[in-house]
Amino acid sequence: MAANPELIEGLKVRRERPRVESFAKLDKAAITKRIKEFYQDDNQNRTDEIDARLQRYAKYRMWTEPKDWPWEDSTNFANPDMMTASMRLQDTLHNAVMSSRPAVMAKALKKHDSEKTEKVDHLLDYQIFGEQPGEEIVGNLAHDFVNEGFFTAYVPWVKETRQVVDVMVLGQLLEGVSPVEQFVKYLEGVFPKSELIPSKEGWDFEIREEKKKHRASFFTRPDGDVEVEIGRDAIRFEGPRVIPKDVQDVLHPARCENLQIPGPSNPMGASHVILRDFPSIDEITRLSKGDHPFYDMVNKEDLDKLGVKRMDESYTERALQKDIMQGVSDQRDKPKSAESHKQLTRLMVFDCYDIDGDGVDEDVIWWMILETETLLRARYLTQMFPSNPPIRPLAEGHLFPVPGRRYSIGLLEMMEGVHDLQKQFFDQGGDAGTIANAPFGFYRATSNMRPEVIRLWPGEMYPLNDPKNDVHFPQLGNQNQSFTFNMVALLQQMEERLTTIGELQLGRVPHGKASALRTVSGMQTVLSQGDARPERVLRRFFIGLTQIWKICHTLNQAFLPKNKQYMIGGY
Repeated sequence: MAANPELIEGLKVRRERPRVESFAKLDKAAITKRIKEFYQDDNQNRTDEIDARLQRYAKYRMWTEPKDWPWEDSTNFANPDMMTASMRLQDTLHNAVMSSRPAVMAKALKKHDSEKTEKVDHLLDYQIFGEQPGEEIVGNLAHDFVNEGFFTAYVPWVKETRQVVDVMVLGQLLEGVSPVEQFVKYLEGVFPKSELIPSKEGWDFEIREEKKKHRASFFTRPDGDVEVEIGRDAIRFEGPRVIPKDVQDVLHPARCENLQIPGPSNPMGASHVILRDFPSIDEITRLSKGDHPFYDMVNKEDLDKLGVKRMDESYTERALQKDIMQGVSDQRDKPKSAESHKQLTRLMVFDCYDIDGDGVDEDVIWWMILETETLLRARYLTQMFPSNPPIRPLAEGHLFPVPGRRYSIGLLEMMEGVHDLQKQFFDQGGDAGTIANAPFGFYRATSNMRPEVIRLWPGEMYPLNDPKNDVHFPQLGNQNQSFTFNMVALLQQMEERLTTIGELQLGRVPHGKASALRTVSGMQTVLSQGDARPERVLRRFFIGLTQIWKICHTLNQAFLPKNKQYMIGGY
């Protein structure tokens, strides 16, 4: 059925309608209160988990706590077993991705699209490894995958512009011709379809090109030549951007299995997901200004509040703990620092919320500054990330998944118990060796031995009337350290079986196995025993990578500029 023409003729429709009007009826105070409650509850629910991960990370980095027992400066061994096993597994995953490009291959669902797969492969490979530091990103994902047990990647479409100034020398002005006419002629050649608006003096111009604005300023040099400065917005980055997110910066309900939208097909999904980052005041201000600001729900009063607040203490407290362990100090948030460089907490919230009042929740995204409780932006999920079926732009891979929970088991958690026992026996063995070399003793109070600290020195003798009876050094058991060595060897065997990383995987022949490795068939037989777990770990890592590639391909279908060109170099 067609629309009633009489109704259409009577309408007076304006020429513009900003997107922000679709959310004009939102109760901002209720939304910000809802987000803050989500944030506080999720933070409180995982406090013990985050603290335990921080302690495991300290053991991985070999950051030992100060130790004053059984005496000051007693043995405090930094056991490198966690770092050794973790680095090897990270290198294995990283090399598996980088050894074959493209790392992930497209597969057409329809027969007539099969010819496009090669172009899609090269495009995604260039976007991930050419336009952005893909090799570094894969390394960060492997780091979280191994150490934390899972990685999280946020994949948005980013179009970033920065103000740049081009300077060119034009030569000397012509005699008898107005400088303004020469400036206009030059600018018309550079911007042929633009409107030029000169200043009163005629040395500065505003250039309006469709929806863009530039500026041009002319100056004379000491040698008489004229130079021009053209200020314009240049695209710094345009495309899908893979952003690895730290485990502390992704908040969600405790009893969820993944970050996607919950429903009958995904019963263990997350009803909400909060991504936390820490932008500077300059970044927030930059995104809130212009003809088409990204943060379109902010006014001048909201921007003025930014410099008053300081960063949320729930994050800085744990960050300070890590700084203390590492021996560094962050002074950026001090009162004397540059105002525009101060950082605040920005929350990006993927939520299910009933916007139109029909009783059914819609998939929406909120942006909010936590400290000032300022709502920056609101959008439907598919407005920002078009896809069918709708998905959140969050990819994740799990090392050893735990059913019903998103927090998986990482390599550091697997090794922590054995690591603690190894450190305990190493410290005990070192302290026992110290006592064996410099034992404590007793002397008879009525002897002529003076009550003073005696420093041992080779060849030194101390005069006593009856040395055998005046001084006594008690004999301590296990001075030959055999118990310590046996326990450490036993724990190392347990650790090798747990991580499947032993002498053979480190490139050495195991003790007592030389005869078994003298033939090719014997070598293959032994190597095949450790293939099951590494193969499955590789598959799980690549499952997470395929999610990233899928999101990038979906974003390309919606936002990729027409006739995008790139050059493939090398192999």
